[in-house]
Amino acid sequence: MNDKLRVQFIHGLEATIKGQKAQYLRTKFTNTAILQMDTSSPNDCLKQQIECLKTFQPDVIVGSSFGGALALELMALGFWKGPVVLLAPAITFFRNYISKSTFYSLSVDLPLDLPSAPPPLSQSSSSPTPLTPSGGKVVVPSLSQEETLNTLKETKESSILIVHGSNDELIPIDDSRKLKILLQQVKKSENLNESERVVLEEIEDVHHLPKIVNENLLEKYIYRVYEIHHNKCVPSAL
Repeated sequence: MNDKLRVQFIHGLEATIKGQKAQYLRTKFTNTAILQMDTSSPNDCLKQQIECLKTFQPDVIVGSSFGGALALELMALGFWKGPVVLLAPAITFFRNYISKSTFYSLSVDLPLDLPSAPPPLSQSSSSPTPLTPSGGKVVVPSLSQEETLNTLKETKESSILIVHGSNDELIPIDDSRKLKILLQQVKKSENLNESERVVLEEIEDVHHLPKIVNENLLEKYIYRVYEIHHNKCVPSAL
């Protein structure tokens, strides 16, 4: 068991802290933060995860499905700049889900027809600045789709490993392919090596990705993204 890396796990829409991935992570890492969220209130979920970031201070974030979209929001809003593993991130579903609530407008969206060469990032400094939670609420800027790429600039310092199953019956794998392109474009604009800092692993699996637990792949993904981000050996006895 690794007693060095601190892992914050954000579960999926209908998952719990007793789910397969959560239990797996507890067996692999001594220091884990796995909070039970009421996913019917995405605003509360975001606030909960931001508070956990401040108190737990993780080395790596892992987000699954709904939690993957939430993790991306944390990065896009500037709350997290470290390594992250996104497991079948439900970006499009997340937007549709929250649009039916009183939640804010999601800052990250995936265009239906992603151009082969995404437009350059806006140089304008007029985009809203993420606000620190106050008064028990998280005030999140509402962005138009035109500002999405500029918003993703906040991810430039993060190392991102996306895992998606080719047989995903809920979230199209093409969503993650588009997301990879957008994230790479951000790093390219900042003269970073996007091929190393954004990785998409396509595996033969369904949405819940049982293979990454059964074949012990998730632990390896976490080590890998940590190594990419810090460009050094993981503090592990492996």
